[in-house]
Amino acid sequence: MVTRKNNSKNRGKVRITSGEWKNRNLEVPDIDGLRPTSERVRETLFNWLMPSIHKSVCLDLFAGSGSLGFEALSRGAKHCTFVEKSKLAFSQIKTTRTSLNAVNSEVHNCDAIDFLSSVHNHNFNLVFLDPPFSDDYLISSIESIHEYQLVSSGGYIYIEFNKNNDLSDLPDNWSVIRKKIYGNVCFILIEVV
Repeated sequence: MVTRKNNSKNRGKVRITSGEWKNRNLEVPDIDGLRPTSERVRETLFNWLMPSIHKSVCLDLFAGSGSLGFEALSRGAKHCTFVEKSKLAFSQIKTTRTSLNAVNSEVHNCDAIDFLSSVHNHNFNLVFLDPPFSDDYLISSIESIHEYQLVSSGGYIYIEFNKNNDLSDLPDNWSVIRKKIYGNVCFILIEVV
């Protein structure tokens, strides 16, 4: 018997928890720093969002595996824009998009901050903001989303970050309505007022 080393570029899978694609698995590329939002966190988040997810227009920034955006689409979001800088992750999101026939989505392979500065006149109802913990993208993303007014009044922003980071300096019209910590991850849901 010949034993082969697993040279797969996929680290594993994440499962869509509810909706049209419930129990479908999404491939997760093996990329340093990529940490898909856990199933437990996603279930909590989407329970919070249940009354507002239907027909929402979403932005999955730093999309990684695309698990947040695909979960939103599975649960009835009208459209999702995925933004991912890694070519490998971008390619996997496109493959997932095709396999799910998620025609109500688009995928961009670019830097998140560059993308935010290019969509000035777009209003999203829901933004998923989950940048790599090791980089300093969180504050610049928040500043860009606020400066370009990319989230409509009454819309939501989900932010996931390392629990040791301070995230107390948010724009005045952003109100934290939910907050939870699981392990090293803090996640909050903000309503734009």
